[in-house]
Amino acid sequence: MKKDQLFLMYFDSLGFECIENLSNWDKKMMWATLSEKPMMHKFPVGALIMRAKANPQRFPEIYTVWSSMSEKELRAIAESSPQALADSVREKGVPVFVTSKQKEVIK
Repeated sequence: MKKDQLFLMYFDSLGFECIENLSNWDKKMMWATLSEKPMMHKFPVGALIMRAKANPQRFPEIYTVWSSMSEKELRAIAESSPQALADSVREKGVPVFVTSKQKEVIK
């Protein structure tokens, strides 16, 4: 049985831009702290949110979601069926940042 892992997913109207395994980042941070070695790279959540705010025309969305699938499997689904993955992430995930779509005046 596979263990669920926490992922951060950034997608917009053009597809998935970022799928990152946060469980791995958490593990790396823990070992860096225990070994008293500074973590070289911090995860850029703030930069992703700034990017999302700078591109509202693409309606970016950032979610965290638990999954038993590997990062490689999720990336493959993002390539082959991005809409299905986005719908699943919206349903099961926790929103970090979501750009609201305006109501259509004219269809």
